[in-house]
Amino acid sequence: MINRDEYKPINCSYYDILEAHATTGNLIKITIKKEDEGIQEYSDRIINLKSKKGEEFAIMESGKVVRLDNIVAINGVSPKQPPFNTDCIM
Repeated sequence: MINRDEYKPINCSYYDILEAHATTGNLIKITIKKEDEGIQEYSDRIINLKSKKGEEFAIMESGKVVRLDNIVAINGVSPKQPPFNTDCIM
């Protein structure tokens, strides 16, 4: 999936959730937005998280590559709901 919009980093606590799913290999329900196809929802597993040119991606078991700021929800949990809707304090 290619999205030419400027990347908006996700909250680090939400990233930790994605990392946990990648580590455990849990089957998740992922909802994403695609500029050309609207909202999509499917079940898959995150097998890896990667960064490239300042953007972060989830590599899915199905072979799909999802830019992290295109995730609407994982298992119904949105990155826009508290406590994930704030910046991380470093």
